Amino acid sequence: MNFAEAKGLKIRRMFLRYAVRNAILPQITQLVLFMGQLVTGAMLVEIVFGYPGMGSLLLQAVDYLDYSTIYGIVFVLILAVAVSRPCLSAP
Repeated sequence: MNFAEAKGLKIRRMFLRYAVRNAILPQITQLVLFMGQLVTGAMLVEIVFGYPGMGSLLLQAVDYLDYSTIYGIVFVLILAVAVSRPCLSAP
């Protein structure tokens, strides 16, 4: 920031280019990690209350050793995390 200020950059550009870019990374990481907890929590609620959903389907697939269903659900979850990551990154 000191170097950017010495170069004579505008305050808005310094803020967006240097400060926000570095400050947003931990927030994005925390959000992506929270998505895993969200899926786990949804799975727990589905199992406890008997709601039909991906969590109960995953548990049933694990019980019956249905590997193709497990692969499919894990793929959908990985895809959701991967798609959410670029949407949240700073320009």
